[in-house]
Amino acid sequence: MDLPSPFSQKGNISLLSCSQIGDESAMENTSWTSIALRNPLILDQILAQLDITELKKARLVCRSWREIGGSLLGKRTMLCISKLFYYDGCKLCVTPVASNLMRRITIPTHHKFDDSIPTRKKPNVIIKVFKDLAHQLQFTREIIFHVHQRKSENAFITGLRRNLKNIQHISLQVGWDRYKPSPSSGVSPAYTKNLAVLTKLTSINFVLGEIIDTYPAHSLLQFLIDSAPNLKYLKGRSWLYPSLERCKNLKMLHFQNTVPSTSPTDVNLIGAIKMLGHVKDSLIEMVLLCPNGRDTVVDMSQLNQSLDLPVMSKLTSLSIRPAAEFMFHDFFNEDYLPVLTTVLLQVKHTSDRLNVSAYLNLWKGHRGIKYFRLELEEEWQNVGANVIGRKIVRVFPSVTKFDLRAWLGEDIVIQAIEQMMTPYQKWELEDVSVTGDHVTKSSVLVAVLKNVVRWKGAYSIFFASAKHVHFEDTLVQQREFSLHIHELISNSEGCTGVKICGGYNRSVQEMLQLLGPIFEGSGTPIRMYGECGSHTGRTPCLLKSLL
Repeated sequence: MDLPSPFSQKGNISLLSCSQIGDESAMENTSWTSIALRNPLILDQILAQLDITELKKARLVCRSWREIGGSLLGKRTMLCISKLFYYDGCKLCVTPVASNLMRRITIPTHHKFDDSIPTRKKPNVIIKVFKDLAHQLQFTREIIFHVHQRKSENAFITGLRRNLKNIQHISLQVGWDRYKPSPSSGVSPAYTKNLAVLTKLTSINFVLGEIIDTYPAHSLLQFLIDSAPNLKYLKGRSWLYPSLERCKNLKMLHFQNTVPSTSPTDVNLIGAIKMLGHVKDSLIEMVLLCPNGRDTVVDMSQLNQSLDLPVMSKLTSLSIRPAAEFMFHDFFNEDYLPVLTTVLLQVKHTSDRLNVSAYLNLWKGHRGIKYFRLELEEEWQNVGANVIGRKIVRVFPSVTKFDLRAWLGEDIVIQAIEQMMTPYQKWELEDVSVTGDHVTKSSVLVAVLKNVVRWKGAYSIFFASAKHVHFEDTLVQQREFSLHIHELISNSEGCTGVKICGGYNRSVQEMLQLLGPIFEGSGTPIRMYGECGSHTGRTPCLLKSLL
């Protein structure tokens, strides 16, 4: 049911007169509107329709509106805790805050503090967050914390023990300077003692920065995992594989190994397999990544490790950026991945070429894969995309839904596009989505369309030009559109949607006004837009909106 906003465009409350704002007695009249507004369930539904700015104004009306509006704000916004503290002369003060606004909080890096707080005092402020706001932290369900010093980390752990027992999601980013030698390095970590079980903690996001000594940070990750027996989502970035033995309910694992392998002795296949074995009967979705562009191809024949391979009985989705760390022999098949239906493959750098081929060679034909997504970034022209494509089609013969996302910048060669896209003509596709990122030439649009229509299936295509378009480039694109507009129209037949996005540049807007009506009037599915906004080639939400 669509409910009208109680605010006009000018921001005034329309359900009550302006003179009634903030007057509790105004709510005592016997009108049906007043009676309805005193019902918490109805009021909650009404206030839920407001945007953040209107919701903040609504909280000024009366006590009940402040309470319900605060609860809604707490669910929809992140409160920056560090900004609540300030110095009044020599005294550190804290701005009072309602408990319901503490549902989702963030404790960011040093630059998001009140101007009155000197740099050397900022670590102490973080410590006082968990002391002075102890009561309010009982209402916190989600926390994002940037860890930069041992003392603030210990304060966080103490807060978990005493006041954050209802926490559901923890996101930690461990800064590079956390373990630098300093006078505070002698401070013992608080997680040497066991943490009380956090039964409501179901989600952990742990990002390890570029630091020298990562073992203590990994211990912190393991400490959090062991405290969450009901963990369902884990996103971790570490150089060691955590033990997931206590995670009997883990559904989604997103793990990035931060240290590239330079020799067979660096590859810890046993550690990776052991990690997966702990969650073999619960995991549904898995993402395995490695550092960008730093992979070293390892001759896997040199690895004489006997692996106890787990059968991932519930895993339906697997996303991998191929690297030696994840080259599990005799694992990628229907025996060990019996219910797998979705595979996502990333090819980001020239160094990926041999790893991708080696990875695909490990696969035995898997007839259960129905959805395949391939991401090709800037240097994909040098990775042998045609060979990779032929291997993909051979290994996954039953794919019916294909999502191709490719970087199509100014140095792209038309022949490379055709070679890359040709192998997928063999699939019996039902749904197709193609995303081209950073397109600068309309001839590229034509080349992609010509190859897509040779595939079987319903097509959705999205082209994104560079978000920061130079004036000269936009003029060139406009002239090219004039030369290729008929080809674009004729080659778009059979597509369910083609989106071409640019920027807010004046020339782009002029091009939209000139060419947009031509596409719309021709009956073609091509539509032109200005700013891409959040709809980049890598945004999953875009795919859902197109299919």
